Amino acid sequence: MHIAVLEDDIDQASLLESWLVAAGHSVACFEDAESFLRGTHRETFDMFILDWLLPESSGIGVLKRLRGQDPEGPPVLFVTVRDEED
Repeated sequence: MHIAVLEDDIDQASLLESWLVAAGHSVACFEDAESFLRGTHRETFDMFILDWLLPESSGIGVLKRLRGQDPEGPPVLFVTVRDEED
């Protein structure tokens, strides 16, 4: 699988990338929403992993933009540092 990861925390992004590469996937990591969205226009991905909380945007905002362009796009997995349900 070719997976795009949007994670603003460099350490978290590196950890996710190492796990995914060890599992046999290719990974492209992005630190902000705009570079992520540009990357998804240049390459085709099989899956997106999005950070829920971003400094300039939100993962859900990025997902809305992705689905506005391609409603049937790849599956999305959200990651977050939040530790409460609400």
